[in-house]
Amino acid sequence: LNEEISLVDRIESLEKTVNYLYKQLENGNNMQNRNVNHNYAFKPTIPSADEINNLRNQVKQENIVKNEEKIVQNVPQIEKPTIQENKIEKTEQNVIDEQTPISVSNNQQNVVEEKKSYPDEINISDIENIINNASKVKREALRNVWSKIGEQSNQFAIQILIRGNIVAVSDDAFIVELQDLGFCNRVMAYENYLKIIETFNDFGVSIKDYICIPTAVWQKIILDYKSKYNKNTNPKPKLNDIRIGVKRRIIPSKTEVVTLEKKVSDLFDDEIKIMEE
Repeated sequence: LNEEISLVDRIESLEKTVNYLYKQLENGNNMQNRNVNHNYAFKPTIPSADEINNLRNQVKQENIVKNEEKIVQNVPQIEKPTIQENKIEKTEQNVIDEQTPISVSNNQQNVVEEKKSYPDEINISDIENIINNASKVKREALRNVWSKIGEQSNQFAIQILIRGNIVAVSDDAFIVELQDLGFCNRVMAYENYLKIIETFNDFGVSIKDYICIPTAVWQKIILDYKSKYNKNTNPKPKLNDIRIGVKRRIIPSKTEVVTLEKKVSDLFDDEIKIMEE
């Protein structure tokens, strides 16, 4: 581009010089004053406007060609792959990769884990049984004595339970929503279950069982239930099988009474007799 601009400037300068000389030669005044012999005067051939334009176009075209050649020279040459390089040989590593199972993402892995069986935990079927047989009337009746039980009982498990939210009540069981999973498992323990059922029976509530559910899990369950429930077509929907995380209550088969003599004999091999003073 710099070369093209320089050439154009030079052409324009030459045009001005030629025009100036042509006018001086046509006039002839200055030449006569200087006593110049006209026989030796040089009269240049002045190109026409078309010839000047053609010359400009020619110079531009030559510069364009030069620039294109420079660009082509600077472009890196890409070698065409041969047929042999394009062939993909089925090596031993490829066979191993084909037989290797595809790794699942975190979300897919969570779904797989949720579908696993956890026999020592509460499952969705236990919750479905209470929800599908729940009644608003029964829930209101339980709420009427809910606060009274908390005021008159000082047991720690009952105080935790009372601070929860009653979400469903069937004929002989109810579901309570608690914030923490650890509280749910503590209230669900068998020794606390006996105290809670006895306390409720003292207040005239015939309850045989209850389930505590963490808030995060209950929100998933209730959203699933509302999306599937229909009073006419689907009054008892089948809920998605998700992991609840709450330990199932273990009822001991037999309570063994351990005496002091039995505890001491377990510590020593020889027979020991405890004498009363």
